[in-house]
Amino acid sequence: MLRLRDISIRHKLLLMILITSGSALILACAAFVGFDFLSTRDALARRLVTLADVVGANSTAALSFDNSADAIETLAALRAERNVVQGTIYDTWGTPFASYHRDGAIFTPPAPDKAGYYFRENRIDVFRPILLDGENIGAIFIQSDLLELDARIRRYAQIVVVFIIISTVVAVLIGFRL
Repeated sequence: MLRLRDISIRHKLLLMILITSGSALILACAAFVGFDFLSTRDALARRLVTLADVVGANSTAALSFDNSADAIETLAALRAERNVVQGTIYDTWGTPFASYHRDGAIFTPPAPDKAGYYFRENRIDVFRPILLDGENIGAIFIQSDLLELDARIRRYAQIVVVFIIISTVVAVLIGFRL
């Protein structure tokens, strides 16, 4: 077994430089990935809140005239967002009025919750009121998976690993030359 005292000073210095710069590089990359994760998560939530507000605003006529077919058609616009799993429009009393599921499956929508977004294990739930002339006439629920966020983090992790490997090779080559 090779011990530290058996290694030449040149290699000890190189090892110290690699450990120091490698640690700093890993911490910097971790901070970058962490910041990107949080900002992407917030951007996803804002995008879904905006989508819920737009779909909710477009469903006011359907709710006002008790036309669930038009509400279902309005919810069908959620297909444009591939990560949206399901959506529900509720009437004034909190009863499901119209529903959408990306697979066409029947599902039991959750009870309406207060306005906001909620991150769960592998999804985000958005609840927003539907207002007409300032009066609450219903609510909308949208649920999205977090596959986009997961894919982005995986991609960044791959980039970080490649970056660290390349940086280490370059540092070793420069270290041997110095």
